[in-house]
Amino acid sequence: MRNLLIIPLIVALFAAGMCGLFHVMGWPQHARELGTVAVVCALSGDLSLIPAIFAPRGGPIAVSQASLVGTVTHIFLTLVLAAVVWAAHPMIMERQAFIYLLLAFYWISLVGLVIALVRIVRKASSALQTAGAKVS
Repeated sequence: MRNLLIIPLIVALFAAGMCGLFHVMGWPQHARELGTVAVVCALSGDLSLIPAIFAPRGGPIAVSQASLVGTVTHIFLTLVLAAVVWAAHPMIMERQAFIYLLLAFYWISLVGLVIALVRIVRKASSALQTAGAKVS
């Protein structure tokens, strides 16, 4: 369950860092775009964990394959959610800032997703090893 908190935590810390960077550099804050992109990337990252969370019954190989599906799902969900926000959200004033922030937040949320997926795969692998030790 802690794996679901990794991505929003990393995205929130990155958003706070970006706000601080914008303030220090004297750049416009782009708070709406920053918040919207953070929500899009955190949501797509958490939804991308679903295949790996429900795959442990198949062992570490199934979890590894589900993790790969999760990373592909992440890019498509980010793209689709960003397109929906782009088309339907009237609060996005600076479209260029939205795209640049989306690119940065996509990579940060991908790092969080990979961290969470590695933890899930390691847990499945260690569960298999302990089950094998009990049988022997």
